[in-house]
Amino acid sequence: MPIMLKQNRPAHIVNTASIAGLVKGHHSASYATTKHAVVALTEQLAVEFERIKAPIGASALCPSWVNTRINESGRNRPANLRNKTEIPPTPEMLKAWEQMQAFMKPATPPAVIADAVFEEGIRKGKLYIIPHKETAQYIKNRFDGIMKDI
Repeated sequence: MPIMLKQNRPAHIVNTASIAGLVKGHHSASYATTKHAVVALTEQLAVEFERIKAPIGASALCPSWVNTRINESGRNRPANLRNKTEIPPTPEMLKAWEQMQAFMKPATPPAVIADAVFEEGIRKGKLYIIPHKETAQYIKNRFDGIMKDI
């Protein structure tokens, strides 16, 4: 960002959050917290860029299920940070793995998400990139709940 500001040329920052950054009820407090933080960071960057009239846009990507290899993320862990001893998978672990693989297979392909990033975020300058439009009701429910308590 400092380099982008110094260059003073059109640019765009896209931060990847999750739909969990806009709704409540995710099964993991730590996951939801980090995703909400990414959304808040992006919102604040957009405000600050506008305040200083920087030619930089900001978007928060908030997808639902994407067919990635997220369940294999350990493949990216540096060797010196890997577990010293591998525990052989139990039959239950293998079954859970197979279920997750089957669940993820029909999820949205990454290329579809990439297209949404370029079209909605970078080209159209939307603050929120929500490629899974079917999640709109969950977002509305959250904000309706907030408004009810005011």
